[in-house]
Amino acid sequence: MRPVYVIYFHGVQDGPVDAFDRSCGRMTRATLATVVAFLQAHFDLVSLDEAMRRMDDPRAVTITFDDGYAGVFSQAAPLLAGAGVPATVFVVTGTLDDPETLLHYEELELAFRGSTVPVLRAPELGWPEIPLGKPIERVPWLKKVKRVLRDRPDGERAELHDLVLHRMGLDRSALRASPSQRKLVPEEIRALEAQGWAVGGHTRTHRVVGRLPEAEARAEIQGSRADLSGILKAPPCYFAYPYGRLVDVGSHGAQLVREAGFDAAFTTQSGPVTDDTDRFLVRRLEFIELMALQDAGLQQKAREAFGR
Repeated sequence: MRPVYVIYFHGVQDGPVDAFDRSCGRMTRATLATVVAFLQAHFDLVSLDEAMRRMDDPRAVTITFDDGYAGVFSQAAPLLAGAGVPATVFVVTGTLDDPETLLHYEELELAFRGSTVPVLRAPELGWPEIPLGKPIERVPWLKKVKRVLRDRPDGERAELHDLVLHRMGLDRSALRASPSQRKLVPEEIRALEAQGWAVGGHTRTHRVVGRLPEAEARAEIQGSRADLSGILKAPPCYFAYPYGRLVDVGSHGAQLVREAGFDAAFTTQSGPVTDDTDRFLVRRLEFIELMALQDAGLQQKAREAFGR
């Protein structure tokens, strides 16, 4: 069996991206242009629909973007249109009424970048103290805190999240989205659809469906499809699980996505798509991971292209 590859990105912005931004999944339009040119030279870039039909084609690669950032419309879409490359965006629909709405992990990003306290006391997270030096020095700790909170039951996660913000000297009501955190609005989503993009669901609030009670997980999944159905010409066919590991999908996630009416769902479990892939547990991978599956020389060229 020969594989198809689904790769995923997050935010794209026009301005400079520092190490802190890169750790949050952001890249510049120029970097995306380099990556796309590189992929076009080595693979056949196809739509998600086409990729799901061509599970026996080792050159088929499709591009997806998670979370529904506005930069997908303003930066990625024009670039990809010029290159003749189709793509997909998975949208967190709870932000549709207010594109400045901050998701829980974005609040942490703002806190770790902007807090002026020298030390975060965090014994509840497993560390007596977290030193808060320069922003770049905080990146490893931000990743650790995100992982710890992600893996807690949702109610406990929310309580600890608020505790972290409080101890970092921040008031949630005072936090404001940065330009790179702005989300898509319905008009932009409809425009992407008109340009040939596939638009899929990504829950309403980016909570881990595998750690929610079944009724809440159902509401997150079905609600995202209902929200998008009210915007798009046709109901969305695809769904991407927030965070996307199998533990994040949980025991009921795939069945709930199927019951909601989606045709397929995507994880972040690294690997290819083959003709025996469960359509509700489709693997995806990052660009560098894709290159790691190729030869070493190609991987090195990819790292250079991606600035790593």
